[in-house]
Amino acid sequence: MFLTVGTLLLSCQVSAHPGSYNRSVITGEKELLPDWKIKIEYKITATVSHPSTLTPGETTKWTISLTGGEFKTSVYVPFPVSKWIELPSSDVPIGKSAPITYNGVTVEPTLTISASLNISGPADSITQDLLWESDGPKTFNVTANSDAEIRKTVNVTINAKTEIHTTITYSGFPLPDLILPRTTLGSFQFDPIVESMEVHPEVGNLHILVTDQEGIRISGATVNSTLNPSDQPTLNGTTDSSGYVVFDEVIAGFYKIEATKSGYVTGSQQLIVSPDQTKTEIVTLNKKTTPTPTPPQIQ
Repeated sequence: MFLTVGTLLLSCQVSAHPGSYNRSVITGEKELLPDWKIKIEYKITATVSHPSTLTPGETTKWTISLTGGEFKTSVYVPFPVSKWIELPSSDVPIGKSAPITYNGVTVEPTLTISASLNISGPADSITQDLLWESDGPKTFNVTANSDAEIRKTVNVTINAKTEIHTTITYSGFPLPDLILPRTTLGSFQFDPIVESMEVHPEVGNLHILVTDQEGIRISGATVNSTLNPSDQPTLNGTTDSSGYVVFDEVIAGFYKIEATKSGYVTGSQQLIVSPDQTKTEIVTLNKKTTPTPTPPQIQ
């Protein structure tokens, strides 16, 4: 007996907010016996849970939940009626069989879904296989890049494979099961899954003390950064009465700091601010010297 396997399409568009969902629809048609055919439409709710913020190097948990919904089916009966019989729709959970009977035709469908996730954007490319044998969530980890810019949009593609078992009985006579092999049928496309992801870089604190060559603290000195990490605005400040200027929650990384004050030679320091630490650096200013005038020569 030769069976022609039709093509099923699984597609889903999910909006960009945590916990949002949309419905995907599996549709297909298959010839069971010569002239006997079946059409299937199966709705699935996809729910997505993900972080709204990411820190480079951070590992976060993402969850995708699938829930089986409305199952519609029609069977073409070549004799004695030679027509399509549309069965009443019914909610069918993933992995559960649920007999549906109408006008002499009984259909008992069961469906499982396996999915291969391909994730890029917030992390190096990730591939992970998940299997749904029942309604519910699947959780997986995503680690954000630590040495690359995190894009503000994230694409998550799920290449889904389905296996549908459907037992059909007509007027007490069973027909062959509808068994669809696990073939790549389509994809969920989350684009973007995070519409406005906030990137939280690692930060630390920077305290600058300005003194003269004798260690005396200098107030009123202007301090600024001439070199700083990407996305870090230029630091600008003035030392207080104790000679300090404080810059809190600056992006961790390499800085070059300059200090100036009238009557002193500009001083500078190169330094590194480490994440979650306070870096204290001293910048020394040397007093400008007034050159001794050369006495005039007597001719």
